[in-house]
Amino acid sequence: TSGKYVLIAKTIDPCGLFDYDTVVITIDMNDPPSIAFGPDQSITECTPGEICLPYVVGDPDGLAGSHEYLVSGPGTLNTSDNLVCFTPGVGGLYTFVVKIVDTCGREDYDTINVNVQLPNPPTIAFGQDTTINLCQPGQICLPYVVADPDGLNGLTESQTSGPGTIDTLNNRVCFDVASTGSHTIIVRVIDSCGGSDYDTINVNVNVG
Repeated sequence: TSGKYVLIAKTIDPCGLFDYDTVVITIDMNDPPSIAFGPDQSITECTPGEICLPYVVGDPDGLAGSHEYLVSGPGTLNTSDNLVCFTPGVGGLYTFVVKIVDTCGREDYDTINVNVQLPNPPTIAFGQDTTINLCQPGQICLPYVVADPDGLNGLTESQTSGPGTIDTLNNRVCFDVASTGSHTIIVRVIDSCGGSDYDTINVNVNVG
């Protein structure tokens, strides 16, 4: 173990004369290095781009002569800035293992799991074109359905063409009809990453 050790040597001749000498030896045992990413991460990207994961290295004896390695995982190791960088091609779980080795061969590892989420586009749909018969002029409301595999938070619905107004609270477009005719209505949904979808419905209305 580390510490100070005192050695005393004695010599004696045939006549009984002797001498002593003392030496103090200080031993500093090498401490292991350390490397750490931190907690696992979940990252959402609108479009695939480079992701860089920082890590921290340390050694009570100093880092001179130490070497860092990317043992497992895609991408490259930037030892100057202590980063592992990669560009995900698809969403999914990515696992990285890094390693540090000091001059005495002592080493340390760390692993991080990164869940990369690339959003799916939303959808909006009226359903089939339709014909509606009214006995007298009145209001028609056409329901639509909005969906998104990533959830409905952050979606924006709008009406881009046609009569009436969109009711996003109840997912419908309502308009007043005064006479027989044909109407085309187009609605749109867009998510926070710019993914969007449109749908069109043609409505034939007979009044009277």
